[in-house]
Amino acid sequence: KLSALAAVPAGSFLPGMCLNKPLNSLQLPLLPERQETASKEQSVDELLEASVKAVKEAPNRSVKRRLRQRLHKKLGAMLSQEEYEAALSRLR
Repeated sequence: KLSALAAVPAGSFLPGMCLNKPLNSLQLPLLPERQETASKEQSVDELLEASVKAVKEAPNRSVKRRLRQRLHKKLGAMLSQEEYEAALSRLR
């Protein structure tokens, strides 16, 4: 079984590799800057309100579980652990 690099013919190169350029010159997408606290709190509040509404309208337990899982994933990506725990305590 050959690896992906073993299939590359000798003398060729993969784009973006071994260009002897600094990392910044490769035009990598920049990570978005962290939102300010007020807008982050507003986003969390909107997300919590929308999730409560969606869970109330969910027809069965499996849909409710998936909604809750999505909420936890989004909150976990947006917030630190302390903020995450505070948001979950506000939800209950």
